[in-house]
Amino acid sequence: MRPFSRHRNRIPRPWRRQDPILPPATIGHNQGPPLDPATSWNAFAWRKAHKAAWKTPPIEVVRRRVCRAADLGLSYADYTAVILDRGTFLHVLFFDLGGTLAGVRRADSGAEPARRLAPLPGVVEKLSRLKDCEVFVVADLAEMAAGLITAADARAFVEELNRRCNAVITDYRIGMEPSNLPRATGKPRAKTVIDLLTAHKLSPSAAALIGDSDSDRSCAMAARLARFIWARSYFGWA
Repeated sequence: MRPFSRHRNRIPRPWRRQDPILPPATIGHNQGPPLDPATSWNAFAWRKAHKAAWKTPPIEVVRRRVCRAADLGLSYADYTAVILDRGTFLHVLFFDLGGTLAGVRRADSGAEPARRLAPLPGVVEKLSRLKDCEVFVVADLAEMAAGLITAADARAFVEELNRRCNAVITDYRIGMEPSNLPRATGKPRAKTVIDLLTAHKLSPSAAALIGDSDSDRSCAMAARLARFIWARSYFGWA
């Protein structure tokens, strides 16, 4: 008499959806991780963790996040990524001045000194729609060292922009890099961002920086902000 085997009459499990980058499973596959040497175990584990983290929450949570992201001018993915990464709700936005909010007119354009800074496309409209958030403007303008504009011109521009955007700007810092520096970046430094956070008792985990260059991204990383967002994406310049 043949011994009973619990595997003899086992009904195979229904096939689960396969990863699009992996070949389809063959007969006898147990749905485990791939054993192909060309496939990384870390990549498999990362895809699995990513899928679990981005599992669709209840519809009420989605609606609340969509509304809050719209108040900040962000996409749902950017806003949710901060929640998943830091466990906090984003409510602080830093904007670089030169190249993100303002462009500098050429000196031979005939513009008055106070008018050589002009808002870039979509800036006024985007800032005017922001709600329930802290907005800061930071810059260390190399144009000041070059003599194109003065610190007073930059401050006057921010004040005028704040007036046109319904007083949405909480605070700002305009500085000038010393002219003897080997390379004037004209971009905000991490210390400027940290000083503003400290002065207003805010956490860097709830803040994001919107900028237009790699130096802006480095500033956000050095200040340990939750997110860096490219200006072209935020303002729709792409």
